[in-house]
Amino acid sequence: MYIDSVYTDWLFKVDARVSKNVNVAYQRPYIGVLFKIGDKQYFAPLTSSRKGKKLKNSPVPENITFFPINDCKLGGVNLNNMIPVVKGVYWLADLKIKPTDKEWEKNKKILLQRTIRFLRKHDERLLIKAKFLYDKMCREKLSSKQSVIVCDFLKLELQASKWKGVKK
Repeated sequence: MYIDSVYTDWLFKVDARVSKNVNVAYQRPYIGVLFKIGDKQYFAPLTSSRKGKKLKNSPVPENITFFPINDCKLGGVNLNNMIPVVKGVYWLADLKIKPTDKEWEKNKKILLQRTIRFLRKHDERLLIKAKFLYDKMCREKLSSKQSVIVCDFLKLELQASKWKGVKK
């Protein structure tokens, strides 16, 4: 799943914890997973295996803000950066390998296909963890270290409900 960077930039205006391309020469696409919490659609971005291993090995024994993918061999899902999404701001990634694909494109698609297979197999665990984090954040029951890095879901939901009138 890809997400429109104009939308994430717009959400960033109300919560600086929203993932954003800042000071980079290459505009990294927002790739992640889509799921439902209550009646809202949520998007949680993927992270690289290097960042994932660092998070997985953090001193916190059970990090509720991160979901490792295949023991971080394929990265992870940054649940702390999940955001509400509305129709029109996300689309499915085309992961079909074509004869015209360059070698690095093929490799990237293969990694994403493996990631998707893992996430489909463990989708229930991911959703339980995402809902648990959502509930803790909304009830203000996160530790001070966690609350600093977790998006304000309720504030973002309010902002997302206003998206229809925003011109891109």
